[in-house]
Amino acid sequence: MEPSLLRAVIFTDIDWTMMGPGEDLSGVCSVMEKARSLGVPVVPVTAKSIYEIVALAPKACIPMESLVAISESGGAVYASPGILSRPSGSKKVLGYTLEYIELGRPIPLFRGTIAREASRLGCEIHLLSQAGESMAAAMTGLSPGSARLASMREYLEVIWSPSQECLDALASVLGSMGFYVHRSARLLHVGVHGGKLAAVARLEEEPLFRGLYTIGLGDSDADRDYLERVDTAVLVPGPSMRARTRLMRSDYMVAPYPAPMGWCYMVDQLLLGLA
Repeated sequence: MEPSLLRAVIFTDIDWTMMGPGEDLSGVCSVMEKARSLGVPVVPVTAKSIYEIVALAPKACIPMESLVAISESGGAVYASPGILSRPSGSKKVLGYTLEYIELGRPIPLFRGTIAREASRLGCEIHLLSQAGESMAAAMTGLSPGSARLASMREYLEVIWSPSQECLDALASVLGSMGFYVHRSARLLHVGVHGGKLAAVARLEEEPLFRGLYTIGLGDSDADRDYLERVDTAVLVPGPSMRARTRLMRSDYMVAPYPAPMGWCYMVDQLLLGLA
């Protein structure tokens, strides 16, 4: 990844933005190749663990020799060696050596607070980071192998409860305590970090990315903060063709199709403007 050749950077959510149901990535590889040929790195910004991202990379044609990714909704920035100027450290991920910048507190340091507050509310909860393969699959709806990778998380706890009202109450309590919280349709995401926006802002401080034109794509409230920051923002609608969130800015675009077709179409059109 030569700094002098970079022209822009694309920040993108994965689930329901770049990837459709059933891990559908139809058309993504050809768009990725075009982005790479134009010197436009594509940076996943996702709630997924780094293990999920690395496992997905070959299917999405994300080159491991130049990987840059924001995992666990901003818990850490990961990159192939030599890309980050001041990494916190390095680690092996599914056989690859990656450097990282730690932005969140590790789950064991706040897991007890989650359990205490859930108990005080009388809520039964299950934590993805402690779930076995079968429970993780039931929580996430993923295949057992993919669910195991999802459970290998370090900074963003994912919580399920048989009572959705309990998750609502727990989200309210933890949010009032200063935790990062995101409530999806079935799950609650909890971390001690600044979310996707803080991670995108930190990556933009890196010499390689400083001053680049920024494009962002997302689909939900979890993406809203960084989509307000980028130069060009795109929402990808769900299967019903309705956008799941709205932005305060007036200049954002909505893709004409759901993922992955909508992502491919919009990125392809935006790349044409950079060619």
